[in-house]
Amino acid sequence: MEEREFSGKNVEEAIEKGLKELGLSREDVEVKILDQGKAGLFGLMGASPAKVKLIVKTSQDWGREEKAEVFQEKPSGINLVSAQERVKEELDEILRLMGMKGEVEMSVEGGKVMANIRSESGAILIGKKGQTLNALQLILNLIVNRDEKTRARVIVDSENYRERREKALVKMAREVAEEVKRKGEPRELEPMNPTERRIIHLALQDDKDVQTTSTGEGGRRRVVVSPKKKSERGSI
Repeated sequence: MEEREFSGKNVEEAIEKGLKELGLSREDVEVKILDQGKAGLFGLMGASPAKVKLIVKTSQDWGREEKAEVFQEKPSGINLVSAQERVKEELDEILRLMGMKGEVEMSVEGGKVMANIRSESGAILIGKKGQTLNALQLILNLIVNRDEKTRARVIVDSENYRERREKALVKMAREVAEEVKRKGEPRELEPMNPTERRIIHLALQDDKDVQTTSTGEGGRRRVVVSPKKKSERGSI
């Protein structure tokens, strides 16, 4: 279980700093107040910072990048409208510069801005294991989140690739879990990005016989599926 201490001018500021650094929401942690802090005379003399300890509730070692997928600031309706317009404008220009013809369809789902590209060059836009789509998505998120008026989470898709990939990953996760149960040995999966690793973690989080952790750094980070010890399984 991960525990970290954070400080701020007051308790709320210390908590907010911790949540942002960990990439988590308030529901994902247990908060212990270590020191309420003091404002001091005239707000200066004798002042001391507030200190809190944040304890991550999950028992799985997902890692900061996967956890960051859970946490996101909910944008306002105005943000979403402005973000949609900005994303379409930027994506149209990127496609033009790439020399590709395509139609960008915009929508909002679950507080996220969705950009779906319809193009005869869909396979090229997707790239190997979605690498090109992921690059476009990263660029657009950086662009819209530089401005508070357009701040939102952007998902870029083409030919329903995201849904197809998620289904394939869930199927693979369950097959690997069965193999791990059968052999009683851990199994390392191929390197994946944070979003795909999170899909694996979520697919197996309710399995009482296996557990998932993340290992490695950067582009080599991957999920490990391991058998749970009998003491960890609990009564059935």
